[in-house]
Amino acid sequence: MCRGRKTDVNDAMWLAELLAHGLIRASFVPDSQTQEMRNLLRTRKQLVREQSSHVLRVQKTLEDANIKLDSVLTDLMGKSGRAMLEALIAGETNPAKLAGLARFSQDRGRIGAANQRKLLCHNDFCNDSRKPRCGQSVAQNCLILEG
Repeated sequence: MCRGRKTDVNDAMWLAELLAHGLIRASFVPDSQTQEMRNLLRTRKQLVREQSSHVLRVQKTLEDANIKLDSVLTDLMGKSGRAMLEALIAGETNPAKLAGLARFSQDRGRIGAANQRKLLCHNDFCNDSRKPRCGQSVAQNCLILEG
């Protein structure tokens, strides 16, 4: 090949010559089962990222209202955490009642101190007539006001 005379046609001819002499290895093309598995794994990875993003958004919303549930609960979206979020959305402001929703008694004392504000809704998503799909969408559609 000459310098200054590089074109796609010249490159194609050069590659054809190399291939004719057996100097180019074939590219790896995975079989259909491997391709399908890779697509599923990519989709799962993206869904896990989105889920984590929603949980972080809920934690941020709660922290803005000075409700520090994530510091006393291992999993904010676990059974206890979801029960407490539902209670907050329903208008429960009593820290002792919220702490009573904890599944483990050792967490109850810490949870009472972590909840000092109330959660009020600003649209129909928190209405009993229209239940949200999960805790994340509830928290995204509720306005936190200091009590």
